[in-house]
Amino acid sequence: DFDDEEIVERMMVALGLETVRCLEDNIVATAIEADMGLVLGLGYPAFRGGALRYIDSLGVAEFCQIADKYVELGDLYKPTATMREKGAAGETYYSNYRRDSHPHGALQSRCFSPCPGRGAFRPTDRRVVREKPVTAAGSG
Repeated sequence: DFDDEEIVERMMVALGLETVRCLEDNIVATAIEADMGLVLGLGYPAFRGGALRYIDSLGVAEFCQIADKYVELGDLYKPTATMREKGAAGETYYSNYRRDSHPHGALQSRCFSPCPGRGAFRPTDRRVVREKPVTAAGSG
């Protein structure tokens, strides 16, 4: 029998570590892209921010300690060396994002206007807005 806390931990550790691996393996370029993929692609609750926001909310070191409780279940539950270093240094996945680093004065993940080279997510209409319309291959 599993209690509610253990169920949440097992699910979030697996999701969080896979997201971290995607970031470390350059499958996604930024924490924002990884979390936005979870929100738009998997339906992760937008108000929760994503798996990397979740890890940051606990603290990377604390998340690694939680993951260590489940290491016997397999490599899926084993934090990466880079993640452990980040936790030991007190860093977070969003620590490099400053409010003033975006041209609109807001974090890219919260920018609702089309920025150069990027679409913008509007939580009210749940779609990606692009500067240039997407056309089918070979048309227009």
